[in-house]
Amino acid sequence: MTNNTTIPTLLDASSVGRGSSNPFVVQYQTRDPTSSDVQYPIQKIWLNTTTNNFWFLKNFTTSNGVLSANWIFFSYGNALGFDVDAHTDPGTDPVIFSPSGLITVTGGQVAAGTTTHVLQTDSVAANEYTIEIQRSQAVASPTVGDNGVSHYDSAHFSVDSTGYVQLLGGGQAIDSVNVDAHTSPGTNPVLPAIDGSITVTGGQVAAGTTTHVIRTDSLAVNTYTIEVQRSQAVASSTVGDNGVCHFSSSQFGVDSNGFVTSIIPSFTSVHVQTFTPAGSYTYTPTSGMKYCTVQVQGAGGGGGASGTQEAGSGSGGGAGGYCIGLYPAASVGSSTAVIVGAGGATGTTTLSGVTGGTSSFGSLQSATGGVGAEAANNSGVIYNYFGGSGGTATGGYLQCGGAAGDDSCFYNNVGTGNFSHCGNGGDSFFGGGGESAASGSGTAGGNGAAPGAGGGGGSNSGSGGTAGGSGADGVVIVTEYVL
Repeated sequence: MTNNTTIPTLLDASSVGRGSSNPFVVQYQTRDPTSSDVQYPIQKIWLNTTTNNFWFLKNFTTSNGVLSANWIFFSYGNALGFDVDAHTDPGTDPVIFSPSGLITVTGGQVAAGTTTHVLQTDSVAANEYTIEIQRSQAVASPTVGDNGVSHYDSAHFSVDSTGYVQLLGGGQAIDSVNVDAHTSPGTNPVLPAIDGSITVTGGQVAAGTTTHVIRTDSLAVNTYTIEVQRSQAVASSTVGDNGVCHFSSSQFGVDSNGFVTSIIPSFTSVHVQTFTPAGSYTYTPTSGMKYCTVQVQGAGGGGGASGTQEAGSGSGGGAGGYCIGLYPAASVGSSTAVIVGAGGATGTTTLSGVTGGTSSFGSLQSATGGVGAEAANNSGVIYNYFGGSGGTATGGYLQCGGAAGDDSCFYNNVGTGNFSHCGNGGDSFFGGGGESAASGSGTAGGNGAAPGAGGGGGSNSGSGGTAGGSGADGVVIVTEYVL
């Protein structure tokens, strides 16, 4: 502030102190300057020793012949300087002005835990003080004195309302991961890499490797693998035998909840419908039939007769073909035509055996009958007669040809005796080919003993022809799986 005072003609010399080197006068009084407080030279400072306020004489002005002094007011408070939080010699508290009227202010930082303030003022040199920032520290139980200044990555940290840095989401930082197993250079626990990352990979192990279906395994530094154990087939199930397996889509499916289900459902009963003897039939599925297997057997061929020649011998008839198939109910429909072939009749005297009839299950499966055997009706020294060939089959998932009938022969050696051999009937899928007659017995061959089997050849004793055996009828067998 400025105080303009009128210059008096007299000054109390007893209150004056004068500098020796400069025209500079400091007056020490218990009061502020008045109109009577003017003294030459012009440079002047006035100190009120009660209030510790300084007055500086700025200049003189003249108005209407009156000379006035212009004073400027300045206060240092109760001391000539600034109080600070701390000081270390040669620093002082308060910090006082240098002879040139300056106080130096610097910035700095101190170690965590040095002060109870985040900021403090500290004098470590004369006429100087430092504004210090305390560095932060990690402590178990934060207090005000633990506050400090720190830098942090905003992608991983935040600052709460009290100014404390914390992990995004809060909680404790993860510094390692324990695993079930490890193999060098893997470790347990797994430690982060320099950048703070731990690599997690996926893998699988052989069945029986671990007692867990899933385990964690460290095979490399800063890395662990989540391993899935493959399943295995064992006689007695245990927890350690669990694993992950693959399955055939032709037999299994997966529902909306991820559970594996069988597309071949459990059945409450199994029904068998057998169609025999020879003839035409209609198959009607049992209510609730889900799947069925169908076996079709063609009829057997007839055995050959011995003929009328001396020591004649008949050959065997061929067996019918066979096939089997598996069908869902939709493929069979509400009904299906079934034909069962008739067994071939035997040949008599000079006739060959008759070929067996064809059996079928709709258009899905068919099996032809075995061929009838050749008749033995020639004279001469040596003759061979061929057995009938087996039938064939189509459709289903398995087809088998019928076995051929055995060949026959005779040897007529005039004057020394005769020799003959009759042929057996061919076996079907169910076996049972008809047995041939004994050589020279004059008896008929045996009939086919199982569905689709061929008849055996007959034998001539020299007194006339003998018939062979008849082929067996075919058969159709439907096995139903009912829900």
